Amino acid sequence: MRKRLFLCSKNLFLKNGACSCRRRWRVSSRSHSWPTWFAVASGAWRVCCILWLLWETGMQVSEVCGVRLTDVNRASGSVTIQGKRGSLRIFHLSANGKQALDTYLDQARLTSTWKLAAPEAQDVLFLTEQRRPLTKNSLEGFFRRLNQRAGFIKAPISPSMIRDTYAIRFLQAGDTLVILQQQLGVTDPASVKRYVHASEQRCQRREKT
Repeated sequence: MRKRLFLCSKNLFLKNGACSCRRRWRVSSRSHSWPTWFAVASGAWRVCCILWLLWETGMQVSEVCGVRLTDVNRASGSVTIQGKRGSLRIFHLSANGKQALDTYLDQARLTSTWKLAAPEAQDVLFLTEQRRPLTKNSLEGFFRRLNQRAGFIKAPISPSMIRDTYAIRFLQAGDTLVILQQQLGVTDPASVKRYVHASEQRCQRREKT
């Protein structure tokens, strides 16, 4: 049986294309839309940056947690991911994605107020509220809190959902399964073939409307 994919709305960003990083969390409506979700996340530069990276790279949770400061090239707006067997993937962020990354670094991560709680956090890009390296459990906790604040209880958004959406968007843009496999950093071609059916279904629905 083919596994059902739960995808995100295409309206990931705020209408002006930017993350408005305000200090207060905003209680939003229950509309399952990305602008609503980003409004809820607007007070956390770190979370906004994570969301942009997930949306524009399709990274896995473990890869997000493993990104180091030295993997970021601010001049080119790119992030390098080292996958299994030493393979490297370089992702060039959009102007908005780069802005989210720069804002997080300048307003949070690289400021003197972010005193590290452990030596191993020295070169890690994303830290927890306790200033320790971000872990899978802590990232999942971020998503739980965001979903609760946005009111997405019955249909919560997850990192895997964003990754699946990235893959579908990638194929709909005309790229091939081989390139998608490289972008996602997976070794088994069968793991990306499931996206073909979902992509075709989306195209058929668009043609009917």
